[in-house]
Amino acid sequence: IKGDLTQEEWNRNLPLAEKELFDETTELGGCISGEHGIGIKRKKYLASIVDEAQLDLIRGIKMAFDRNNILNPGKIVDL
Repeated sequence: IKGDLTQEEWNRNLPLAEKELFDETTELGGCISGEHGIGIKRKKYLASIVDEAQLDLIRGIKMAFDRNNILNPGKIVDL
């Protein structure tokens, strides 16, 4: 909840809070993905919870079903 924070304070603190939340989630054995995938906000954190082999597998599955990269373009392929 934004509370009494100014918009500038909110914009500065939100990414720090997200990273802290995602780090804690993975340290506790949880996963940061949502029910429909990783999501735009969490995309930058995906590489911190899966290794390169898993990323390659994810990219391969995406390419098998979306060879032209028209579904969520740039979301996984460019990680």
